[in-house]
Amino acid sequence: MLCPDFFSALKPRTRHRGASIAGLRKKAALLTRDLSEALEHQTATSEILGVISRSPTDIQPVFDTIAQSAARLCKAQFCHVLRFDGELMHFAASHGLPPGSRSMRSAGPRRPGRAGAATRSILSGTVEEIPDVHADPDYEHATLRRSSTTAASCRSRCSRTA
Repeated sequence: MLCPDFFSALKPRTRHRGASIAGLRKKAALLTRDLSEALEHQTATSEILGVISRSPTDIQPVFDTIAQSAARLCKAQFCHVLRFDGELMHFAASHGLPPGSRSMRSAGPRRPGRAGAATRSILSGTVEEIPDVHADPDYEHATLRRSSTTAASCRSRCSRTA
């Protein structure tokens, strides 16, 4: 016959095992997510390298693929790719903008500054986020604020330099 203390002594161990299993499940979920993100990045890199190898003299398809991949990786509605020559930013490609919307291409080259996320990112060399373009006093794309395009309906912006 088992003594009552046997079951009392067993309870803390059972609770501890349950907590350990829950912790392991959480770690497994995080590792699965990290693995999935790494695979997405690797796939995007592979796509870009494939385009480079297929069109070694035409850079435009490469920029277009970078814009497409960046939008997908960031789960963004749209994406712009800009080139920086050390002085001016030049439009290179975009993805996700509705047909007929005004793009940055029509704005022409411009200097980095505080007017937008991309220009801030060039200045700082880091990821720049504008949580609310309507509340940001330095954000200068007033036409985008008032416009009804997909790009304008977004209140936040994020940009990263390569």
